[in-house]
Amino acid sequence: GTFNVQIQGSNRFGDFNESFDIEIDAIAPLVDSIAASEVGSSSARLNAMVKETGGRASTLSFEYGQSENVLSQSTVSVTVDQPGEISFLLTDLNKSTTYFFKPVLSNSAGQDSENETFSFTTGETEVPPVVTLHPPTDPSGTEITLNYELLSYDSVVPTLTLYWGAIDQ
Repeated sequence: GTFNVQIQGSNRFGDFNESFDIEIDAIAPLVDSIAASEVGSSSARLNAMVKETGGRASTLSFEYGQSENVLSQSTVSVTVDQPGEISFLLTDLNKSTTYFFKPVLSNSAGQDSENETFSFTTGETEVPPVVTLHPPTDPSGTEITLNYELLSYDSVVPTLTLYWGAIDQ
């Protein structure tokens, strides 16, 4: 990317202020496979650890399939701007079936797709949804914003119901 560098200095004789741009070329990104989580009968959360984006926005997708040597399906791509753990909820899977997957991370300088292939096996029976609650934000006198993330679900998107107070309001 292009980065602006600004140099400033001053003493009793005056001030100095100069700026210039430097161009740093992107490098190929790096990503590692992580085991799947929240595996249900028809869904699973695929996980990856982005180690390096290469100095540019990168796109991450997962290749998957029912054969370790033929990962014939791919998830949609998501934009990744910084290193960290990334996950994708894969749905509409077959019950009691083994799937294989690996992450693919790309930017303008290249692609990291030679990652370890992981596997998981879906269950026979449905499992409850997994929801993570995050701290509330923006409290005011009469309002507050509640934050949550639906991490996984089996078959049908669940209905989430909020209860508060000593009794349901």
